[in-house]
Amino acid sequence: MIKIFLIPSSLPASGVVTSVEDQGKSANLWLGGLPISILETVKSNSLFTIVPGSDFNSNNFTLKLQIRNRTGLKAKASIIIETNNSQKSVDSESQQFQAAEENSDSQIQKTKQQSSPPNPQLLVGELVREKIRVLPRAIDLVIALDPNLERIERVDATSGFSAISKVKVVASTQGADYTFSRVLETTIAKSPSTPLPSMYQGRYALFSLGQALIPNSVGEGEEAVKVAVQRLSSQLKTLLAAKILRLTNNEGSTQIKVRANLATITPEAKIVMRRETWGVSDGARLKTNQEGVANFGTPEGLISLPISSRIQCRLYNDGDRPVYFLLFSLDSRGRILLLHPTLSDQAWNNAESTETDLVISPGNSVNMPPVMSKFPRETESFGWRLIGPKGLTETQIICSNKPFRNTIAALNGEMRQVRDDRLIKEVLSPLKVAQAVLEDLQSASQSGVASSGLSTDDWTLDINSWATLSFVCRVV
Repeated sequence: MIKIFLIPSSLPASGVVTSVEDQGKSANLWLGGLPISILETVKSNSLFTIVPGSDFNSNNFTLKLQIRNRTGLKAKASIIIETNNSQKSVDSESQQFQAAEENSDSQIQKTKQQSSPPNPQLLVGELVREKIRVLPRAIDLVIALDPNLERIERVDATSGFSAISKVKVVASTQGADYTFSRVLETTIAKSPSTPLPSMYQGRYALFSLGQALIPNSVGEGEEAVKVAVQRLSSQLKTLLAAKILRLTNNEGSTQIKVRANLATITPEAKIVMRRETWGVSDGARLKTNQEGVANFGTPEGLISLPISSRIQCRLYNDGDRPVYFLLFSLDSRGRILLLHPTLSDQAWNNAESTETDLVISPGNSVNMPPVMSKFPRETESFGWRLIGPKGLTETQIICSNKPFRNTIAALNGEMRQVRDDRLIKEVLSPLKVAQAVLEDLQSASQSGVASSGLSTDDWTLDINSWATLSFVCRVV
């Protein structure tokens, strides 16, 4: 029998409690509120908490749920009660009460009952949200082999991919990131009426799970499978870096109060998309809606932007603490680009500035990239240009309570100019930089992780120590 929980709440959540077992010691969760990429990383030790505003929460205690195991959208968790800055599992609390009952007379027990706080009870239907995100240290790019490949092709592909670090080969698309296949067969399977030109026939390439060709992954001329895999080695690292950066997406869970607009400067000046974390107030959202020179595009859908458009982001800090940030973009050529982290509005306007981080103070906003001209009517000085080719482009703004020291160090000497865009650089070692981002987020999470009592060798990230906003557009 399928149980459906209809809970009247406008608060975003990662999941819901579907049942409570073992006399209130464990709970079953349905985690349908997590993006699929994040769900796949939920493992033992991941920590969830009850959504604020729930009837369960009180001033005397809070309740956390520590994941034991997960299968698909379903997870089993241990219940942890946190009282007066200390935490204990329901198992240990129950044992303590049982011992007290066996070794105390009725008068002592009566006194204890009068002075003890009520035992909290988790209810079915309670909403839960991420508290500590646990990511494996070894994050691999998972490549599925097209079942239509010949046996010898699959053997050679498996051998070739196995020689590349941080790449895992699987036979099924279940849990895979991309598919390796011949171009013609995959394209015909997707659209038989419009096969690729004969010059592409028989070549190997990477495809999304939706069978979209990955930019610049097609080889030249006839090539053996192993040669094709070796050719893709560098691109696989870039795709893995993009996967790691996406694993930081948390706008529906974090309490950091930031919001951002994505706008076109040319061919038409207008705001086309917006993103905000759940903690942003209604007043701030209203202010965002009133800004701009045109109506918004579809806020959650996939918008289309013409090649040669100039785009710009504006980030708002609605919190009470400074926010450090980085802007990454995976462009339609498959490159990872970065807003240069050593320049900002202040640095451009103040020749004596020694600022080495992008930072925004409480209540302020900043354009990304900043205007690099003292003549603001020159549209070429605004934003950066989408140079194509046609395809998807993804922009991520990663914010933190702490500076990105490791990331900036990893970028040293690992960037190069992108045509005429002074502040937008191509990242030459994207995997190294993406791992440095995780190091910085873990450093920013130390206090929150320590207070949770969690100890593990994996990446442990306090969901409220950072915020990642993501924009995805189609370049046409």
